[in-house]
Amino acid sequence: MTVHPRTSCPNRCVYCYVQDLGLDFRDAKPSRLSGEELVFSLVSNPWFLPGRMGTFLAFGSLCDPFHPSCVEKTIDFMVAVAGKLKNPCQFSTKMYLSEKTVERLSKIDGLSLSPLITITSLEKAHLLEPHASPPEKRMESISHLKAAGFKPLLFLRPIIPGVTDQEIDHILRRAKKAGAVGVVFGSLKVSQNILARLEQTGIDLKTTLKEENLSLEGDKLVPIPTIEFKKKAVHTAKERGLIPFLSTCCANAYTAQVPCMSLCWTTHFCTQCPNNCPHKIPDIPKEGIARTIRFLSRREPKRIRLEDQKITVYLPDSRRTKNVRKHGHMLQVAARKRVKIAQVRAFR
Repeated sequence: MTVHPRTSCPNRCVYCYVQDLGLDFRDAKPSRLSGEELVFSLVSNPWFLPGRMGTFLAFGSLCDPFHPSCVEKTIDFMVAVAGKLKNPCQFSTKMYLSEKTVERLSKIDGLSLSPLITITSLEKAHLLEPHASPPEKRMESISHLKAAGFKPLLFLRPIIPGVTDQEIDHILRRAKKAGAVGVVFGSLKVSQNILARLEQTGIDLKTTLKEENLSLEGDKLVPIPTIEFKKKAVHTAKERGLIPFLSTCCANAYTAQVPCMSLCWTTHFCTQCPNNCPHKIPDIPKEGIARTIRFLSRREPKRIRLEDQKITVYLPDSRRTKNVRKHGHMLQVAARKRVKIAQVRAFR
């Protein structure tokens, strides 16, 4: 679940998708919520589960959480989450994190924090991210985080064909030397606006779009396939002594030392990282699951079937079906197993 200390981002990176979501770079506003109000907002969300084994929180989807204009808001939010909820937190930033800022983060009691330092290119950062901190300063951020006891990760995102793939080995070596423990690989999404801005920097992706048989319509965001690149990148990262991740939730789980909330170990996203998620799945008895279902759905389960990686709950048929998906999601997060809720008709 994303947390937004600010709406829109003053960094105005060339490949940014914020404008395609209807936000304006020039109208970046900090959140009006206080830390306490954020906590109330989260616990009021029916899709949010509090606690260390609860919903993962990501800071930085619509803004850079450590841009000077919202550092205080970000830290205020993290203090509140750590003090009241304990959910694993993660941020991604292109800004320089001073030793003072990192020290403040390290002193937040109870905070589980997965720091991602974003770098797309070393050679073309001045063109792609003219308002962000230069890559050299971001490498210093990694060093500061590592020295303070965090597990900083390089966030190689977005992967731009013809740019990132040409520099990957150099970037990984630099990040490892700076103190990164791993790397998360993230794809590029383009729209007609993003494509035009990239062309102005000399990056032409029309051939890539044609080869992948992709077409752009309006402000629709289209992901550029990078499956083959990521396969090679995972191997390269391991050779360089970095733990590779194909999803941010896996990185957050690794830092928090809990099973991945998205159950990535059951999918192709798993890179066999040291976290060993399957061995950390909580042992929840049937009665515990039944109590949870009764609390969520106000219905008595007819039967519960437990398997190694799956829970099937059989509920009496009801017109109140709109919340079934939500209830299944909440149980899945808590149990860290695939959940299927089946409705059983009553026969007379």
